[in-house]
Amino acid sequence: SIDGLHQQDLAACIAAGTCPNIASLANTGVTYTGANTPGLSDSVPGLAALVTGGSPKSTGLFYDDIYDRHLYAGTDATCTGAQGVEVLLQEQAGEDAFNGGALAHLDGGGDFNPQQIPRMKNAAGSCVPVYPHNFIQTNTIFEVVRQNIAGAYTAWADKHAWGTDWVNGPSGTGVMDLARTEINSDFNTARGLASPAGYDFTKTPTETKVFDHFHTQIILNQIDGLDSTGVVSAAAGGSLKSNKIPV
Repeated sequence: SIDGLHQQDLAACIAAGTCPNIASLANTGVTYTGANTPGLSDSVPGLAALVTGGSPKSTGLFYDDIYDRHLYAGTDATCTGAQGVEVLLQEQAGEDAFNGGALAHLDGGGDFNPQQIPRMKNAAGSCVPVYPHNFIQTNTIFEVVRQNIAGAYTAWADKHAWGTDWVNGPSGTGVMDLARTEINSDFNTARGLASPAGYDFTKTPTETKVFDHFHTQIILNQIDGLDSTGVVSAAAGGSLKSNKIPV
């Protein structure tokens, strides 16, 4: 998945010979020249279409900023306050954003931000958290693979460390090796260097290339039979649900 790359862009660069690596990759797969994106083809509905084959109507994922009239705020541990809450399936879902904190870690802080995870009353009347994977209403390819192929190993890396949890599918466990990288984390602080606040991996193409390099290395690690960190053998069943990427 390459953000902003349209089918006509792919055809043009292959014809012009300006993207040899992408052309080589395209030659090993299938190019769908008549495919269409969902009506709102931003990151979440676009990715949901790729990993489920569904539209926002079937997946339940319309955007990475959702308003749900039935849920309670993450700070309402008893589900007794007013119903209706904004749900953000992006950088705010990570622990670094707790109490408006700085996004100082590449892995988003290492856990979910409890203030951002909304709550609901379950059938037993308990007030329980609603994680990003609870929002998706369909299977994902990762769930299907794990349910039908014995010994399969599933892996994924994306731009939001905790907001992308929904790729796990309804079970919450579809991806065995989910590399949690946060593109909105501070560019230098995430690498242990001094940096002005608010300077993240999206500021210029230079920083974004660094972030993309992390994902390239993740894929190379997995090709070599390792997990996303490049440390643990995938064949040995090694996978961390909140992998940190060495930088």
